[in-house]
Amino acid sequence: MPDIAAWSMKQLAYEALANGELDKAVQLYEDLIARNYRKVWSLKNDIIKAFVRVGERHLRNDQISDAWATLKRVLKFAAEDDHGVNQFRTNLSKLKYSEIRAMLEVGKPDSAHAAFLELNELPIDQEPFAPLGDAARNWCHAIEKADSGDFSNARQLLERVRPVLNQRSSALDTFEVQLTQRAEQFDHALAALRQFLSIGSWNEVHTHATAVLQVAKFHREAQQAKSQAWEMLKLNAEPLEKHLGATALHVAVSTPKNSLEVTPQLVRPNEFRPPAKNYYLWIDGGSAFMICTQPRVTLGMATGGGTVDVPLFADVSRVHAALQRDSECYLLESGQSVRINDEPLEKAVLQSGDTLLLSNCQMCFDIPARGSLTARLMLNGNRRLSMAINGIILLSDMLEIGNHTQCHVQLEHATESMFITMRNGALHVHSKGRYRINDTLAQGVSAIHEPSHITCQDFSFALEPI
Repeated sequence: MPDIAAWSMKQLAYEALANGELDKAVQLYEDLIARNYRKVWSLKNDIIKAFVRVGERHLRNDQISDAWATLKRVLKFAAEDDHGVNQFRTNLSKLKYSEIRAMLEVGKPDSAHAAFLELNELPIDQEPFAPLGDAARNWCHAIEKADSGDFSNARQLLERVRPVLNQRSSALDTFEVQLTQRAEQFDHALAALRQFLSIGSWNEVHTHATAVLQVAKFHREAQQAKSQAWEMLKLNAEPLEKHLGATALHVAVSTPKNSLEVTPQLVRPNEFRPPAKNYYLWIDGGSAFMICTQPRVTLGMATGGGTVDVPLFADVSRVHAALQRDSECYLLESGQSVRINDEPLEKAVLQSGDTLLLSNCQMCFDIPARGSLTARLMLNGNRRLSMAINGIILLSDMLEIGNHTQCHVQLEHATESMFITMRNGALHVHSKGRYRINDTLAQGVSAIHEPSHITCQDFSFALEPI
């Protein structure tokens, strides 16, 4: 006997399609499949055609993300050789290709690279996009090389970008001209810096180190020379008021956490702004870190929109995982592919020494200092961040830079520690000795002006808001 109930459901599905109620039609279709009702081939084809029409309407209205979402849904129903669906996918792919290429042509290689990585989440053939992805990556690397003063390798990387565009690109032309100009200024300033460094002319060393860093902001030799110049200049032998201005200062005494000694705090009234959410920490002549100051930190794919705290150039989702800190521990949550100590988990309380694997990106979690919840995520293997970063520091109460094993940043040559803390919503530095924040001599506890370069007795570092 005919299944009257199933036949009625099928008619309701057709009515839903006619009324534009696609979700209702899909639900009725799935209910029919669950009842093992076989006579749904025509209904299935009509549902597929309806999906394609909806997707094409999204395309015409520039609702691109909705169009991709529609494609993902229809692929659950359509056969691989469905002409309408494949044509819809081709149209979306062409649009994505044009989008990435346009980003390159206007000089936005970082956005192009992020868009290329987004392809991992799309039902698309990535092979035609590979040259664009390589061009974006090479251009990004060229920028990094130039910023570190390696202009020769920067030019070589750019030579791989030009053939992909197949035409003259004004943005690439401009960047190459600027690169040549920066290289000339760099060579001249670096030669002068080394000359004055050899004879110990510290005022000139500082001047020319600054000139080098203006065109190659991460050049280690210039950063070290500038710090050394500050060390050697005899400004710290002069009265403190001469450099800071006695009328501009007030002195407060406070006791920082972790039992640092009570020391005066030198503050300029109304000088400091609220801190950024995240920072880069550049140790002159050494390592580099990202500092995250919020209790919740998200990790995911690097995209142009900057939707996560820790953007990874890896095969991960937009928001792949989150770390939540409370008063006692860190909780990792993820609905994606995460392995902790090689065990697949969606939620776990992290322990110091745990190894995390987010898709193809490996990190080691540790809490080095007793009595502090400040933690580190140290990256293993290939570089996964947009900058040459060694790891991420999850700042709780304090971050210690020093030479013992419980320091969050270990420097063998440091004779005393310096602390970075978050107090009353502002970032501070603590030290028992004198130090400089940019051009200002300070002592004890000081709020940090953004961005800042801090120089103490044995080392120096820069804090740059992200």
